[in-house]
Amino acid sequence: MSLVDIDSWLTEYESCEKLSHTILAIIARREQDRPEGYPAFTKKITLYLNQFEKELQQLKQKLDVSSRNRSITFEETERRQRLIEMLHSKLQQSRSKFTSSTRADLLPSSSSSYWQGDDVPIIDTNNDSVEQLKQRQIQIMEDQNRGLDALSKSIARQKELASMLGQEVEEHNVILDNLADSMERVDNRVHAETSNIGLVTQTDSTWGYWLVILALFVAIVIVALI
Repeated sequence: MSLVDIDSWLTEYESCEKLSHTILAIIARREQDRPEGYPAFTKKITLYLNQFEKELQQLKQKLDVSSRNRSITFEETERRQRLIEMLHSKLQQSRSKFTSSTRADLLPSSSSSYWQGDDVPIIDTNNDSVEQLKQRQIQIMEDQNRGLDALSKSIARQKELASMLGQEVEEHNVILDNLADSMERVDNRVHAETSNIGLVTQTDSTWGYWLVILALFVAIVIVALI
């Protein structure tokens, strides 16, 4: 994989992460603008959740292709897998929060849909409406329970990954410490060898001077004899 492809994957990941923050912000805004902007925000949240899920699936597919082609290292593949799992957890959290906040909207808006006064229920005499309401409430509760189960599994997986990451960091620290010790020993040896080289160089220079002096002395003796 080229550098452009790697940056493309990371750019898409950052876009997906920003989308998760946007969804949570819109959910909070929907609660503030109830009931004026409630339908519009609900529609927008649904579209963003679908887009979030689609982009997350695309990231998974691209990572699988890169892993099979071995265009990225094993460590980078593991790191990106952890990023995808964190995004999946955020998606589950967003869906759970959206489902919880929408639950009140699924109840009838008339006075016959909730408890009033001294906890005395005012119930619509239309049995079909009451039965439909119960079924819808049961369905919402089941969806919410499934979302919470998925979130619990995702949190457990993140905890496991965090533990594995901590062990990996400790191993890297040990490797770095050993590397630092090795570099220090090499540096000391380099200094020692440099000093030895300096002594040898100085010794060689001294012998050269003595040879020159000896040659001059011999030349003087020969000239004197002649």
